[in-house]
Amino acid sequence: MVLALFAVTAVGAGTAAGSPLRAPAGTQWVVGLETGGASALLADLRHKGAGVRPLARLRAVTVTGGDRAGLIAALREHQAIVAYLEPARERHLLAEPAEATDPKTGRPYAWAQFAVGARAAIAAAGGGAPGVPVAVVDSGVDASHPDLAGRVLAGRSVGGGDQHTDEAGHGTFVAGLIGATDGNGIGGFGVAGQTPLIPVKVSDSGVVSSVDLAAGIVAGVDAGAKVINVSIGGPQLAAVEQSALNYAAAHEVLVVASAGNGGDDGNPIEYPAAALGGPDGGWGTGLSVAASRPSGAAASFSTHNRFVSLAAPGAGAGPCTEGVHSTVPQSALLWSGGPCDRTFITHGLGRYAYGEGTSFSAPLVAGAAALVRQVRPQLSAAQTADVITRSAHQTVGAGWNEYTGAGVLDMPAAIELASRYDLTAPVLSFSVSEGRGAAQVRASADDRSVSGQELAGGVSLELSYSRDGDAYVPLAAAGLGPFDQAYAVSVGQPLWFRARACDRNRNCVNQTAGPFTGAGPGTVAGLRSLEFLRVSVLSLGIRKCRAASRGCLRLAWKVSPAGAGTVRYSISVGRIGAAGLLLRRAGHASAGRRVVVDLPLRRGLVCGRLLTRIRVSHAAASDATRRYLTLPACQRAVR
Repeated sequence: MVLALFAVTAVGAGTAAGSPLRAPAGTQWVVGLETGGASALLADLRHKGAGVRPLARLRAVTVTGGDRAGLIAALREHQAIVAYLEPARERHLLAEPAEATDPKTGRPYAWAQFAVGARAAIAAAGGGAPGVPVAVVDSGVDASHPDLAGRVLAGRSVGGGDQHTDEAGHGTFVAGLIGATDGNGIGGFGVAGQTPLIPVKVSDSGVVSSVDLAAGIVAGVDAGAKVINVSIGGPQLAAVEQSALNYAAAHEVLVVASAGNGGDDGNPIEYPAAALGGPDGGWGTGLSVAASRPSGAAASFSTHNRFVSLAAPGAGAGPCTEGVHSTVPQSALLWSGGPCDRTFITHGLGRYAYGEGTSFSAPLVAGAAALVRQVRPQLSAAQTADVITRSAHQTVGAGWNEYTGAGVLDMPAAIELASRYDLTAPVLSFSVSEGRGAAQVRASADDRSVSGQELAGGVSLELSYSRDGDAYVPLAAAGLGPFDQAYAVSVGQPLWFRARACDRNRNCVNQTAGPFTGAGPGTVAGLRSLEFLRVSVLSLGIRKCRAASRGCLRLAWKVSPAGAGTVRYSISVGRIGAAGLLLRRAGHASAGRRVVVDLPLRRGLVCGRLLTRIRVSHAAASDATRRYLTLPACQRAVR
């Protein structure tokens, strides 16, 4: 019986024949034991020169060394208490091949993921962000890549073709940096763990129209993404793209975009990134991401300007064949014969490559944003961006700069900050009491937080007033401290008041009161009068522009009283039910005089109901009026 067991286990161990005498030298055996009599067997095995180590609580011992013939004889003699006999089989840690050191660079292939602390952040976030999908608005994502299996959702296509194919390879590379599977022993790993990916295909070739990019952003929002990665850019910002960014912001979806790769070529400002990052490190509606090298320095090609939010690894220390490492399809145009073509077809079970550019910095930040939103779902999109930038570690000087922004992405620090980020609005004290012909306005605010969280501080108090309860304008005397002032009111000129207190984290509280007509008892001293400017719309319509073969929206209006002098005006025109503005104009005009403004329309048809808003102001006086223009039929903007 024992010899039969030896025969089976030897074959299982990969020996050339069934006999245990032909098993590889040095084989370690595991002997399972029945109850009773084991001590005699163990003593006999040791007597034959074998090393015997009991396995606690497993009713088994390991046997190494000794004379083979003597071991077989001992096992045969005590075969009644031998439950099983098997070789110790080799196992391996499930390390990713990309964790190995690239002999050409001396760094791990996945150095970028290690540089931002991805593994620690994923663990702190519980393994990833399954409830925070990231949309990859790009050239598609190869859903058949073995390192992306199970991570790629249905997605959308607005640029033609199947969103689950990727001829260029760009989108698959971006997707791998976010969501390549960790722990499967294949290739590399993404920075966002189990976070699902939504592919939104906007291009087959790498050239993307502003229309398709805008449609792709909207499609990502509608597909349920909480973070959208846009590794796409170009000069100027199209109005349709701004409308798409507004749509994402209105739905609390964070858009992360690459800053651009023109740092060595004139350094042009690229969009949509520059429309997302706040100027000089301030708050924006999204994040603009520059590229850094392993040293933390900004890559020379990385576009730098006042809109850069932060940096993330996007280039190696040498040529682009030593950049960041990620997934590519079996056939990828961007890695076929070009200067960066260094692919690893046998590197794991899929195909991998190096690449460089801010296109590959942005997805590292997008993945980090998904984990941050997983840790604190209450964070707004703008607050998520604030967490990412505040937690970055600066590698170029101190404070914000146009090359690395707030610093290089630090994912564990972002997760830690998110867990204690102050989400409690200030306490606002606001009251308005009426006297005879007056309204007394009092307001103050104090910051607050909860135990275990930071105190954001920096509370600002804003006060505004309205004469119709709809359009509010600031009070000239409003400031940061307590407010106490009386204003003249009457039945003919009622007032509404609004107070708003916000802390440094943009946690805000609002209160509104009114209307007040001065019908209260008693007199009030120290009254101030708010002079009201009145806007009268004299005419509004579409006609041929004065000096061009285009259609214009012509608006004629005037401001009273005439003695108000020079006023500042702003005009905005939008279409009812549509996001964004069609037209915008600002300037100065003289009160009491007829003002005619021609607002050129884009070429094409103008349909629907337009809403025109005019706001005029000077000193403490302000007014806003709205006027609807209903077009009976579509009118052509080119005559």
